[in-house]
Amino acid sequence: MAYAHMFIRRIATVILAALTGLLCYGRAPQPAQHDLGEIREVSVSCNHMDRSYSYYFRLHREEGKWLFDATCFTHDHEQETVFENLETGEQEIKALFEILERNDSIAYAENYKKPKKSAFVIMDETTYVFCLTFSDGRQYSAYDCQEELEQFFYRLAENRLI
Repeated sequence: MAYAHMFIRRIATVILAALTGLLCYGRAPQPAQHDLGEIREVSVSCNHMDRSYSYYFRLHREEGKWLFDATCFTHDHEQETVFENLETGEQEIKALFEILERNDSIAYAENYKKPKKSAFVIMDETTYVFCLTFSDGRQYSAYDCQEELEQFFYRLAENRLI
């Protein structure tokens, strides 16, 4: 009889754990609340122990123009590149929006949940921030690498130097 009682408890525990997982953690991300036309700013940054691998890129809309800011090292991380408010053409913005749409970046940023803090702090850990700001003032950040956006911004910065 004791084995039957223990077996039933184990089965109940497994079922409860599965239901909790499905109801709490298995939720599908919510659809995006905003659309591409509402974006007013896109930025990505990386803080790296080796300064030549750190970067900050930002495209922001002001008075109907898209302006580009960059602080990075280009040309295989050898040439320091810093500029602000360089006007950017429609082709670049179209390419940016294609990347954001292909990666479902708006829904990703809106649904992003920052991981729980570790008990250990790594002082020289590389950190990333991806941020979207919309016309209603809402801002969403994700704290991981956005590789395709990083490559896009590096190309854009290097093309500005030519």
